[in-house]
Formats: sequence, structure tokens, C-alpha cells
Amino acid sequence: MRANVGRKIEESAREGEKHLAEPGFSFTIAAPMSKNAGIAKTRKAYAKRFKITATGKVLRRKQGKRHILQNKSRKRKRNLGKVALVAEVDVKAIKANMPFSHR
Repeated sequence: MRANVGRKIEESAREGEKHLAEPGFSFTIAAPMSKNAGIAKTRKAYAKRFKITATGKVLRRKQGKRHILQNKSRKRKRNLGKVALVAEVDVKAIKANMPFSHR
């Protein structure tokens, strides 16, 4: 039965008329391209976590200063509050997701 319905849809498409599938039979049609296709957009998750300096370096916050702070020394907590540079391996991916923050 499905082969017959598929054949009917193909035939009606050739004739240029719209055809609704029979009840209980579903098919997917590719969605048209969105209006923003090809437009660069900033990923907000990246923008909240990283900063790109004027020289092109990528800064991040250090992990480990959210909770369980009682058993960490003052010096360790103080140093965790500072920013750090992102590894060179990850810089390309971060900059690709933040297209307007660098040139």
C-alpha cells in the first residue's frame, strides 16, 4: 500500500498538483532554507564564557571556585579567581563561534 501511495504522490507532483497523503501515512518534506542561512551568528554560550582580547588571545575563567571551598587554601582560591588563557588547540573553535568579537 505504501508503494502505491508513494507512486501517487510522485505522479501528482509531476502533474503539478498538491496531494495530501492518505490518513495514517506520514512523509517528510525538506523544509525551505531559513532567512538566516549563511549569516554568522554569535553562540551566546561561548560569549558568556570567553573573552577575546584586542590582540586576539582568548581568555577564560579557571574552574574550581564554585563550591567545596572550605578545604582549599586562601592562596589557591585567590589564584582561581584570576583569568587564564585558552589552549591554542581550542582557540580556532571558540573564535569560529564568536564571529563578531575578532577581526
